[in-house]
Amino acid sequence: MPTIPYKIDGKRIPSVTTINGRFKSADALTHWAWQCGIDGLDYREEKNKAGAIGTDLHNLAEEFIKGNEPFVSKDPIVHHCFLQFLDWWKEFSSE
Repeated sequence: MPTIPYKIDGKRIPSVTTINGRFKSADALTHWAWQCGIDGLDYREEKNKAGAIGTDLHNLAEEFIKGNEPFVSKDPIVHHCFLQFLDWWKEFSSE
């Protein structure tokens, strides 16, 4: 989760997760949880793993955007995702 509220010109704005949550159907999540069961996985554990990855990536991106030196993640998935974020940032950033 973000550590600070998102603001533009002092006005609080919703996060991407909040916006996306308004438009998504639960069908894909239901299928995903079903597939976890078929694969012998506990969907709650898998959800928590994915959430931890997302939180770590979010924190890295936030630190980078603030101009701070982001920590180096020991998780190869988080590290890979952060490198993809940096590629995206270089391509689309106006800075």
